Amino acid sequence: MHIISLDYFRGILAFFILLCHINQIFFYPLYFNQSNFFLIFDNIAAYSVLGFLLISGYSISNSLYNNYSKFGYINIQYYVKKRILRIYPPLIGALILMLIIYSLIKYFNLHGFESYRLEEDLYIVREKFDLNFTNLFQMLVFLPRALYSIAVPSSNGPLWSLSLEVWYYFLILLVFLQIYSKSLIVKVISFSILILIFYFQVTNEGYINRQFLYLFLVFFIGAACSYFINCKKNISRKKLNFILLLLFFSSLYFLFKYGLNILKPYNDDLHYIFMIINSTIMMFIYI
Repeated sequence: MHIISLDYFRGILAFFILLCHINQIFFYPLYFNQSNFFLIFDNIAAYSVLGFLLISGYSISNSLYNNYSKFGYINIQYYVKKRILRIYPPLIGALILMLIIYSLIKYFNLHGFESYRLEEDLYIVREKFDLNFTNLFQMLVFLPRALYSIAVPSSNGPLWSLSLEVWYYFLILLVFLQIYSKSLIVKVISFSILILIFYFQVTNEGYINRQFLYLFLVFFIGAACSYFINCKKNISRKKLNFILLLLFFSSLYFLFKYGLNILKPYNDDLHYIFMIINSTIMMFIYI
């Protein structure tokens, strides 16, 4: 079942992110770090991404529940096929567009081939329009940000969230197999893969991939809300309001204790916890 209201939220969030990218490209170079005005835009961008992850988790959980309702089991082939058809056409289109733009910049030696930087710039989003073909292949198999040492193609930085999201699709599939599969072997295999992925994210190269782990928690919050609604495991509105109130005061506590510094997104554990609290508030308000 397609949820129309979520499309409206996607459109609003996409517009916010567009505004933030315009601000980052055209205004950051002139006034970077000279005003809290830019902190506002950083938060709009960050929470728009969190909103997309909540919606994505909610939608994919709904899709998996419908998958189970339709077939009587989780049809992995059907699920994977739908994800491939949804993800790869726009991704391949974006990569082809990157190749065309790179070719034009290189052929005509346009601004950005050597550097985007101007003398008066305080900040630039990218040093130049660079294209690494190994990096493009890595993006096709969604390794950037899943492996922390592998960067997203610098010529299309926003692809970072897609790479994470695809891995979250896989992880939430493994979670649903734990819930709905009647095969002990499937449960053992899916659980083992889950543990291995999370273990890898906290041990690979001696680095804890906080972004991968914390943002999956945001995605999972959206998925869990959808699961409880679909399974009619309703929580009374009074209890929901009480939880919402607790979360709201927790958010205020962080804000008063740490000041504006807590608003800097993606910084450390404390900032991620603050973002997760606010993401949960956003989700509870929706449901």
